[in-house]
Amino acid sequence: TDPSLLENSEFLEHPAKAAELVSKFKDIPPDLDHILWNHHEKPDGSGFPRNLTTSQLKPLSALFIFSHTIVDIIYELEKESLGITKKNIRARLSEDLYKTGAFKKCLESFDKTALFCDE
Repeated sequence: TDPSLLENSEFLEHPAKAAELVSKFKDIPPDLDHILWNHHEKPDGSGFPRNLTTSQLKPLSALFIFSHTIVDIIYELEKESLGITKKNIRARLSEDLYKTGAFKKCLESFDKTALFCDE
């Protein structure tokens, strides 16, 4: 996340606003509001808006957070005109950050995926 965005109160409030909005719909899966509320959290508690840690996040939230991180990395690689390879993505993933709870399974699954070329 761009550090300058963390000074913008509207940006900081968007997870709560999105969660509140979807909770008003009847046909939305029950955990979607939690996923949206938590999508900027990080396993070590350094995320926002509530500084939740791995043990406080449900597995679906962890999967969404991890996937969001992968998309952010792909965007960065594209912006830097670097190859979108598993090696380049993996180099930007913090092994320590994703070694606990459901995040560990996400990282293990990423390492096994065939979605990205190796070079």
